[in-house]
Amino acid sequence: MDLGIPYIEAGWPGSNPKDSEIFAKVRELNLGDTQIVAFGSTRHKGMKADQDPNLKAVASAGTNIVSLVGKSWDLHVTEALNATLEENLSMITDSIQFMKDQGKKVFF
Repeated sequence: MDLGIPYIEAGWPGSNPKDSEIFAKVRELNLGDTQIVAFGSTRHKGMKADQDPNLKAVASAGTNIVSLVGKSWDLHVTEALNATLEENLSMITDSIQFMKDQGKKVFF
């Protein structure tokens, strides 16, 4: 079946059992050219990307494409993350590089 939709973001693997389960079930569907995308956030402050449990769950969801979200407003970086702007950029670049090293196409 061709849905005419190039990408479907199917959830955040590792965030809860239902989001993890969808990635196993969606592999059984014939979606034509539609590609399933796993969603997640950048690595946590003070943690290496390859050790971050959330990034590892997204990377192992079985999708070729992942969508990562990160902070772009300096107020969110300094207040919500309690990080420096430089560290936030490292969190973003480290996370994207980790996914690329896993052979993933990354939307940010």
